[in-house]
Amino acid sequence: MKLRGPDLVVAGGGPAGVAAALRGRQMGAEVVLVQRGLLGGTCVHSGCIPSAAYHMSAGFLRELRAAAAAGVDATAALDWPRVQAWASRASETVAATVRTRLGHAGVAIEEREAVIGPSGADGYAGVPVVVAAGARPAAPEGTLSAESVMGLTRVPGTMHVLGGGRFSLEWADFFATAGSAVTVVASEVLPGEDRELAEFLQGALEDRGVRFTEERPGQPADAVLSADTREPALPGMTVDEFCRTSASGVWAAGDVTGPPWLSNRARLQGEAAAAGALGEPVRVRAERLARSVNTDPELAAVGLTEQQAAARGIEAAVGVADCAASAHAITLGQPAGALKLVVDPEFGEILGAHMVGTGAREVIGQVALAMTLEADYRDLPRVAYVHPSGGELITSAIAAI
Repeated sequence: MKLRGPDLVVAGGGPAGVAAALRGRQMGAEVVLVQRGLLGGTCVHSGCIPSAAYHMSAGFLRELRAAAAAGVDATAALDWPRVQAWASRASETVAATVRTRLGHAGVAIEEREAVIGPSGADGYAGVPVVVAAGARPAAPEGTLSAESVMGLTRVPGTMHVLGGGRFSLEWADFFATAGSAVTVVASEVLPGEDRELAEFLQGALEDRGVRFTEERPGQPADAVLSADTREPALPGMTVDEFCRTSASGVWAAGDVTGPPWLSNRARLQGEAAAAGALGEPVRVRAERLARSVNTDPELAAVGLTEQQAAARGIEAAVGVADCAASAHAITLGQPAGALKLVVDPEFGEILGAHMVGTGAREVIGQVALAMTLEADYRDLPRVAYVHPSGGELITSAIAAI
């Protein structure tokens, strides 16, 4: 009797690869995931997860420093080796859950490097393959990457951060909180995001001691960080909106397809690629992907800015809700920031949402859900949001349109 081979091969064990493998199993396919090294990819071991753990430590430190305003006397200091140990434990725990999920789903794992050719993955010629090889740091010589900065033996006294992208600002914020004198060298902060909110975030960071300049200072720094410089592990692998490549039987997903470097994008593409490889094409709606900058305050967004809508010839309407009037933000002692909703007033379509302020990720997540469900923005005030909560800002923004 001939044994059945796999119906789908997934090359890569990061967010895109794991999502593709799990989606394949949900569709009833036999799936082989080929991964050299640790499961979870950059996100789990040197990206999103450890970075979030570092920022959690910084958040605790900021809260303790601000506790006196709420009637709590506290002193606090950051212990760098213990922060690193905490981040490592977080990564190990998440990596274990990834392996467990794949095991429970019945995904076969081959711990080796996959070689992709014209006929698919080596050893599985003719079997559809999803390439999820990820990306790697491309920091210039003499600079730290977003991954290597976590391996510093101590908090640097001075740091230059090259660029004004998401990861650059996140690490600038972290090290400024940890005690470094940080200078961000960038001609523009968060290009592509709402200008007013990006400038507000820059001002908040400046208020906490981060310096911004367009020219690199002449004085050397203890550490120089280039956090947003990355390149796909397999350059030139482009996909269409269904995650198909130009090669027959080959789909691709995640960072290997280029920026933006977002784990939720990688997961969505991974699921779409697996579905397409198994005969059920799914379109990826990139405009509905939420994104965030995990600074203090947070910045999060989904969809188009009002400037981008105008560039497409859309006469959009904008509603703004100020966090200063949010009971939730006030009780948290963080009333700075605002939510912007960008909508099509004629058809009721939600075109985008942009927020800087406490809870921005969760608020934008609710709007992203409404966009995915193709809700009319005029229906959102029917939701009775918990009081006090960030969700109430959505009702306030709609009332301001």
